[in-house]
Amino acid sequence: MAKPRIVIIGAGLGGTIAAYEIKAALKGRADVLMIAESETYSFVPSNPWVAVRWREPEAIQVHLPPIFARKKIGFTAIGAKRLHASEKRVELNDGESVDYDYLVIATGPDLAFDEIEGLGPGGYTASVCQTAHASHAATLFDAYLENPGPIVVGAVQGASCYGPAYEFALILDTELRRRKIRDRAPITFVTAEPYIGHLGLDGVGDTKSLLESKLRDRHIKWITNARVAKVEPGLMHVEEVAEDGAVAKTHQLPFGYSMMLPAFRGVPAVRDIAGLTNPRGFILVDEHQRNPAFPEIFALGVCVAIAPTGPTPVPVGAPKTGFMIESMVTAVAANLAALVAGFGGDLERRLSGGFRRRRRRLRRPAANSAPQRQLGRQRQMGPSGEGGLRKILPAQGAQGRERTLLRTAGDAHHGHPQASHVTLPLNLEPTDEPRSCRHDLRRMRRAGGRDPVLRRPSVVDRRDRLRGVEHDPGRVHGLLSGGHGFQGHGPAPRERLPMSLRRAAPCLGRPS
Repeated sequence: MAKPRIVIIGAGLGGTIAAYEIKAALKGRADVLMIAESETYSFVPSNPWVAVRWREPEAIQVHLPPIFARKKIGFTAIGAKRLHASEKRVELNDGESVDYDYLVIATGPDLAFDEIEGLGPGGYTASVCQTAHASHAATLFDAYLENPGPIVVGAVQGASCYGPAYEFALILDTELRRRKIRDRAPITFVTAEPYIGHLGLDGVGDTKSLLESKLRDRHIKWITNARVAKVEPGLMHVEEVAEDGAVAKTHQLPFGYSMMLPAFRGVPAVRDIAGLTNPRGFILVDEHQRNPAFPEIFALGVCVAIAPTGPTPVPVGAPKTGFMIESMVTAVAANLAALVAGFGGDLERRLSGGFRRRRRRLRRPAANSAPQRQLGRQRQMGPSGEGGLRKILPAQGAQGRERTLLRTAGDAHHGHPQASHVTLPLNLEPTDEPRSCRHDLRRMRRAGGRDPVLRRPSVVDRRDRLRGVEHDPGRVHGLLSGGHGFQGHGPAPRERLPMSLRRAAPCLGRPS
């Protein structure tokens, strides 16, 4: 029987780590193919450093084909020309097509420089959205240093990525101070946000006060609720919008150097597909990162449609941060693993915390048969906890000891509660036998082994492999294995038992 094919479009931050995690989650049950626009991966968060030559482009780039070959993931850099969702195929730029059983869209955004006259590298402002843009910005900055003047930095209306704009303003301030020409370079920060520190999220904690204070300390002026009308050589026309949407004030800002982040939209390969995208071309997804109209299509990263946090005088998009993208990747990988494993219609219940596991009888000594029967009769789903999590509550024997297993596939971000607890009574006598802890972990693993999200614990407890790490089975310990955690409280020993742990991490929680 042929394996299902999973195709990923886009080898950026989200697409690359999605390929790795999906390949690991499927465990050879499906073929994975990456369709990229280039053989080179660029670490986009470092682009602001490239723009002032704190890094060279080669320092933040990786050649992908040999890495994907080593991981046994298919790779092509021909690029996607058009998605034909109803036919389950992707048309490539060379005219060939690739069929798929499941598709993961991680294309990132299309940069809408053309929506404002004179904006972008093809106009009169710089950009740090792509590494090639950052290299061009570095060339412009070199020319600017020969004749310093006013600087305008910020993000235009409709933008959704404000963090790099603030970062770049502070980077420019630092670099100009190092060169001792800051007094000749007044900086103005122009943003569509209703206030400094909004970040497209209506603020995060005290970001308003913190960022306002930082900009004041660096002598950086700002204009909020700003709408860039057009950009001319050395001059930016900005409209300051009032709460009612009317133009309250206009500004003509001269500049010798300017970097403005543009608005984003969906890429042409997926834009204007009914049921798949919104009017801006972003992919519509449900709480499992899956498109409702085409359930075999998943999406993650900047290409996903996320509604703004609320109304603003000037359009402000919602950002998709690196942490958010990693959470999306984990959800997509877990969901695909469940689908390929054949869970099908149970996917929603399984990954929303409402799936009742099949019971599995653990091997126990004959003396413990009564508690085991009691466990089988009385095990039930507990009440929903914080974030929609549920807990399986077994009955406890009179002399039973508890060991807790915590499994997680990320966080409960964006409606993806993906963690639960299983509590098992282990009626074991205290022992000094070095294999006991590993034996108990194996029991725990078997108890949750039917869940596709759960992975095997990584434990080494042989005395001949000690590396100076001591482990006391009578105390809580934490193990991290491939992003999933285990914690337990074992029987108290008569002496400390050394144990070497691979990928050890702090405890994810402590039993009361």
